[in-house]
Amino acid sequence: VVGSGFDDRIGCFEIVEIIKNVKKFKGTLYAVFTVAEEIGLVGVRGATFGVNPDVMIALDTTIAGDFPGITAGEVVPRIGKGPVIGIKDAVSVINKKVRIWLEETAKNNKIPLQYDVIDRGATDASVAAMIREGIPSGTVLTPTRYVHTSVEVVDMNDVKNVIKLVSYAINSSHKYF
Repeated sequence: VVGSGFDDRIGCFEIVEIIKNVKKFKGTLYAVFTVAEEIGLVGVRGATFGVNPDVMIALDTTIAGDFPGITAGEVVPRIGKGPVIGIKDAVSVINKKVRIWLEETAKNNKIPLQYDVIDRGATDASVAAMIREGIPSGTVLTPTRYVHTSVEVVDMNDVKNVIKLVSYAINSSHKYF
């Protein structure tokens, strides 16, 4: 699919679909749409502090490295190869328990996974890791070609797999948290 503003309209779509899919979860689920992530992670600060969740998964996009001019290994995620777990960004490293939870959920449900290390910028999960005692958090990313342009490209199979991964993870969260 080609369009503009996928960073992060795709995440908004994924959240709405995840809410529809979460049926077994017995706790309280908060879905938060934040603002100003690109200019300082502004929106998530108040939302995370106010909600104080037991665990947080941020949804975002990441740069896909499958276009001309990118050398092998420079940018790892590929479109059509599944959701991406953000291992670290410029501010924080994924919580180990959250990483294991997401990996086991993907493995148990045959969802392909990719990994990314973001050396510039951060996601909303970074802020959660620094609120109060540190909220266990991680980021699930949708690989996107030509991020921040008018012709962003995502593979809807990746979007569907992000929705599946996070939905299944929420439904199994009682085993991990």
